[in-house]
Amino acid sequence: MQEIRATEYIELYHQGEFAQAKRHISQNPCPLCKGLGFHAFRDAKGYEKASACRCEGIDQKIKCFNQAHIPVRYLNARFEDFRPMALSAQEALIKTENFAWSFTMGSKGLLFFGGYGTGKTYLSICALKVLTLQRGIPAKFIEFAHLLSELKAQFQTDQSEQHMDKYVQIPCLVIDELGGTHLSDWGTRVLDELITKRYNASQTTIFTTNFDPRSKNKHLPNHLSEKIGARLYSRLQQMCDTVALFGPDYRNQSEELKG
Repeated sequence: MQEIRATEYIELYHQGEFAQAKRHISQNPCPLCKGLGFHAFRDAKGYEKASACRCEGIDQKIKCFNQAHIPVRYLNARFEDFRPMALSAQEALIKTENFAWSFTMGSKGLLFFGGYGTGKTYLSICALKVLTLQRGIPAKFIEFAHLLSELKAQFQTDQSEQHMDKYVQIPCLVIDELGGTHLSDWGTRVLDELITKRYNASQTTIFTTNFDPRSKNKHLPNHLSEKIGARLYSRLQQMCDTVALFGPDYRNQSEELKG
């Protein structure tokens, strides 16, 4: 089993289709608190008190990462390893890294667009890794087609509202390949409900798409508005900053840089 050192205290490995995190062997048990999760000490007046150990924060980061459902093919994805092959890719790298490190609750999202294999998904995953592993912020990744399938499967059950709520409440949600599958009338309605709820809750959403979302090109064929409808398209313009990624297909350069 391949294991990757993600931080000083955390390593990554693959389990099934998703990347997973765990404490590094040097932190299991924690050398500071010996697994207790806290430190006992006496204050200036001699009273015995306790404070949380740093390992509690490590476990929070591990939990956030393991719940993000990052595909195992991005186990090694890091901002440092992204090699821009066009000016737009360099600008996208800077903008995405700034987004990840400056993220606060309610931050404006990102809408990546460009051709196949230009790094859209890769950069969005790198952002999720910073949010979860470095900052302990809950986030989640899901492909557009899988999201629709999940919501449809739950639609006629008494759990449908709770299932949608888990996507509404997550502070940062990545929806990959937006517009990559045909939207039925039902699909349009349920996606509109999800996006609207996230918008009203001031939750941050990152989208990737192969379709041009720029308003100046709405008259051209295969514009994003044609794929998701005018209402959803208008909402995305309010929720996200667009990030263009043009250039060669990274799949021809490295199997890791897929988008």
